[in-house]
Amino acid sequence: MRILLIMILIAAVFAFIGWVRLDRSGDEPAVRIETRKIQQDTDTLIEEGTKAAEEAGKAIEGAVRGIRDDAAETAEEVDESADVDIDVDRIEDADDELDEVPASPTQPVREPLETP
Repeated sequence: MRILLIMILIAAVFAFIGWVRLDRSGDEPAVRIETRKIQQDTDTLIEEGTKAAEEAGKAIEGAVRGIRDDAAETAEEVDESADVDIDVDRIEDADDELDEVPASPTQPVREPLETP
């Protein structure tokens, strides 16, 4: 029963869009399938689908390009923020003071370095 209802619904949709036509000329009614109309409609549908797919592809490429540009800018910002000035003299002074730390626990320990 469901299959019959589905077939009737499909036939009604085809008749509505012009693919199927009932012809009552003469003594016998006939069902005409408009193959030219079906061919034209499917060609139009394929062309529109192709255009939509191309536009979607272009939009995706643009989005990917934008993401890459943002990533490159972020990488440049990280590189710039990674530049650190190192005070080599201060490191050498600290190293010299570590050399002066007593080797045995009985010797007094000097005061820790002051940090700025």
